[in-house]
Amino acid sequence: MDPLTNETHIYVELKRRISEQFELDNDDPALLDTIEGLCSLKEKIIYILREAKAVEAMCAGLDEIMTDNVRRLLRLQTKAKNLRAHATWAIQESGIPMPLKAPDMTVSYRLNKPKVVVTIEPELLPPEFRTEKVTYTANLDAIRERLLGDIPPPEWAYLENPKPTITLRTK
Repeated sequence: MDPLTNETHIYVELKRRISEQFELDNDDPALLDTIEGLCSLKEKIIYILREAKAVEAMCAGLDEIMTDNVRRLLRLQTKAKNLRAHATWAIQESGIPMPLKAPDMTVSYRLNKPKVVVTIEPELLPPEFRTEKVTYTANLDAIRERLLGDIPPPEWAYLENPKPTITLRTK
């Protein structure tokens, strides 16, 4: 049994016995003063509530630290993305020969295929530009070939600028 539960039982039992023996009401000041002098329930309750306040303050502090760390994480992720974008730009502009080798990494660069953007529902595409499934899906390879070919491009699709990729292999 924990100390507070034990002290509570002692308090209740003392109050009952003294009240019965001396025929006092439960809220009689003499009874309450006597019981307060005999047991430390009041002090234990106050101690526990102070402890609860301290733990709640620690929770608030931890919550603030976590919020700050989430902000820091987002800033660091943005910084890393910007650094990669800056390096990618430098590689693109300079035409530096690939791969770049360093003691701790090898950098390679390639231009990805342009992303196909289809502006109509797949079921409205001509059959040669979709694959039949339970639901229609745009055949992006066929659309890309058409868009890159000599035939005039359809008005329902276009190519986005390709996004380059930098690959780092750490050693």
